[in-house]
Amino acid sequence: MNENSIKDEVQSRKRGRMRKLKDVMRKVSVTLMIVAMVASVIPLSKVFAGSGNAQGAVQGSPGKNVQGKLVDVTYVFKSGTAGKNLPQEVEKLKPNREVAYEGTTARPTDPDKTTVATADGTWNFKGWDKQSVQVGTENVVFTGTWEFTPKATKKYDVNYKFVAKGTTKELPDNVKTLLPPHKKVADGTTVKASSFIAKKVTDVDNDGVWSFEGWDKEEQTVNGADITFVGTWTFKAKTYEAFHKFESLTKGKKLPADVLKRLPADKKNIVHKEVVMPGDMDKSDVKDGNGMWTFKGWTPEKATVNKDDVYFTGRWEYKENQVNPPKKTFKVVHKFVSGTKGMDLDEKIMKRLPGNQTVEDGKTATPGDFNKEKIKTEKGVWSFEGWDADSKKVSGSDVTFTGVWKFTENKKPENDPKKPGQKPENKPGEDGNKPEGKTPDKKKPEGKKPPKTGDNSSLELMLAVLMVSGAGFAGFANRRRKNKKRCTKSE
Repeated sequence: MNENSIKDEVQSRKRGRMRKLKDVMRKVSVTLMIVAMVASVIPLSKVFAGSGNAQGAVQGSPGKNVQGKLVDVTYVFKSGTAGKNLPQEVEKLKPNREVAYEGTTARPTDPDKTTVATADGTWNFKGWDKQSVQVGTENVVFTGTWEFTPKATKKYDVNYKFVAKGTTKELPDNVKTLLPPHKKVADGTTVKASSFIAKKVTDVDNDGVWSFEGWDKEEQTVNGADITFVGTWTFKAKTYEAFHKFESLTKGKKLPADVLKRLPADKKNIVHKEVVMPGDMDKSDVKDGNGMWTFKGWTPEKATVNKDDVYFTGRWEYKENQVNPPKKTFKVVHKFVSGTKGMDLDEKIMKRLPGNQTVEDGKTATPGDFNKEKIKTEKGVWSFEGWDADSKKVSGSDVTFTGVWKFTENKKPENDPKKPGQKPENKPGEDGNKPEGKTPDKKKPEGKKPPKTGDNSSLELMLAVLMVSGAGFAGFANRRRKNKKRCTKSE
């Protein structure tokens, strides 16, 4: 069968189906016309009398005609779940209005669907308020109830967290107790950050106040994961002051203006547990026309702040000039030197230098007192090693006490001998300098010297021959003299 034959066959089948469809429609039209004519001729009461138990129809005895008043049978839906209204998907399932005759029994028509799914859950039909009604003169109403079951949705945690800002101190318990409790909410829920009344909390242990600065976000929307609100707290410590004053240890003597003007400035912004030293000052003696004021030290020498201000008292003693001619006096001078080669003393060290004193001739002087605590710098620590002497006797001249400070450098990582560029340690004698100590003498070889060689060999040989000849001639002359003497005696 070729392509044209197939197309003809398809067209033929389509025409056959169309003819059949037209025949069916013609028959239906005729049927409907007949039904309409019958309905116009036969009374409606006859139709209902012949029915058994249809939707909203009268329930009568079989074979008997039912006569009476015709009433309406209607349907109503209601929600059985509080707070939930019936959706349109449920309302449209409500059965249409029906009719029934007085004296018959009417039964409700169930909806086409008893379960309806929506975006947020499922509606289920739970039945009618009554299963049958004996029809009277009043219209009949059947009420159907629907209940809602929400869709199961996953819930997520809403958490809260506190952090400290600008300090290493840990949040105290009375701050942590303000942390809102966590809760669970459904996905897609927008949550606002919790609020609480307390904005400032006192920290007794750290002697300060914590202040709440707010949450990192005012609100968050859950999107398939837990959410966390972070609250920030800042700490401000209480501060205190260190006050200075001078007092006279000499009864009846008030401190003069030359002494009072040396009073150090008070120190402020000191926190709890901080160690404080008295302020620096000129501690040298102050003379007036009749005597001399001498500084005797601070009380206390240092103090630790304990949630209160601290007070330092500087004590001065006055001695009047003697009526008798005073003895000659000399100065006791102090100086600091560096005990570390290549390191100059820090300015902080020089500020601690005790003031000069005056001591009578013949008496023993001791170094002045000062703060001997270590001084830390960026590169290391200065430590006081001591004075050159504990005491010195004044003998017709000023005496000087020299205090030595030693510098200890901060530890550095040890050099790796394998690293390139590192110079190896010089062995004794390899740096071009002679090793310390005596150089051991080289031992001279024992025995005769080896004969010299060169241009002087002939001269040396000649001298040796002359010496041997001279010795032989002297011996010969001596023997001749002895023989002559023997001959003379014999004559």
